[in-house]
Amino acid sequence: MSQVVVTADLTAALFLLVVLIASYRGTKELVKKTNRYRYCVWICLLGLVTDAASYILDGKIENDFIIGVINYFSFIAIDLLIICYAFYLHQMIKEEDGTFTKKFTFFILAICSADIVFITVGSLTGNLFTVANGSAELKSWSSFTLIIPFIAVISMIVLLFVKGRLLGRKYAMVLSIYLVTPVFIGAIQLINKELTLSYVGSAVAMIIIYVIIQSRVIAETNLRAEIFDTLSKEDMLTGLKNRRGYADVISSIKDCDRIGVVFSDINDLKPINDHYGHDAGDRIIKTVASILVDSFPEGEVCRISGDEFVVIQKDAKDESFENGVRALSKALKENDRIASYGYATGAGSVAHDLVRTAENLMYANKNQYYIDTGKTRRI
Repeated sequence: MSQVVVTADLTAALFLLVVLIASYRGTKELVKKTNRYRYCVWICLLGLVTDAASYILDGKIENDFIIGVINYFSFIAIDLLIICYAFYLHQMIKEEDGTFTKKFTFFILAICSADIVFITVGSLTGNLFTVANGSAELKSWSSFTLIIPFIAVISMIVLLFVKGRLLGRKYAMVLSIYLVTPVFIGAIQLINKELTLSYVGSAVAMIIIYVIIQSRVIAETNLRAEIFDTLSKEDMLTGLKNRRGYADVISSIKDCDRIGVVFSDINDLKPINDHYGHDAGDRIIKTVASILVDSFPEGEVCRISGDEFVVIQKDAKDESFENGVRALSKALKENDRIASYGYATGAGSVAHDLVRTAENLMYANKNQYYIDTGKTRRI
């Protein structure tokens, strides 16, 4: 029978290890949000390993101290699991009910801490178990170690029943599995004392919770992070990439890429804002953005500041890019030269130099604009 228990413990431990690895993958926000669930899994994993070790080492080593420590942990791990799960429940309920306090959690913490003290005293005095010749033998106090865990479990089941509508019946039932399963396993142990599978039952419950609840939490958190990341790189006015998005585009360029760069700056945006209002200025910005997108449909168009745009076209073939430049020049002339531009092509390894070259040519184009329009200075 001990071989069955050891096999079940180690198999469940392997599945929990996979769950732990999956729980640590993701953003910092995700790792933080799932921390209390992970604490439950860690303790359950340690319980499984300790339980398996107690069977494997029983009677096979002469170090009574090691056997004593293993058995002591196997007793207190139940209380540690309940405490961690109480904090996990608090986190789940708190997300739905902002007024939910930690009073209930501290109640569970208090009674389980008292049980740990009881177990510690029983272990030191030999009233809980004794170890001789590498084997542990349970004593009279062992019958009382499940009383407080039973009270804590029933209390949490009642809490889930009360908060069931708030959490959703499905979630409440799934969360109850973790509490009901050890009780069910405990009932089996009353029939067959050798079949100690409490930690296996807890592990199965944690895996079910991960599949039904935590996987959804992970998916929702990752989706929010993805949306936030997208919005943080998007210019709200034009829908183009902003300066942060531009930095991502630059960093993604490979040295072997043949790229084309356009640097464009709106002419007289400040006087337009001053004389006609920012709504008029916004329309000009959107017009220039639209012209750049239409001229370079294969390029990444970025608004890097109020009136400045950069276009990066990867794998730029000379003919395709030149056609885009001609389309841009024509469109700007048809719109009263509302923007100046400069462009350059070259290897991705010198992308920053190409941007500077295009910017310098843009300033030359802008100076020509002032000369042609008779303006003596840039306002």
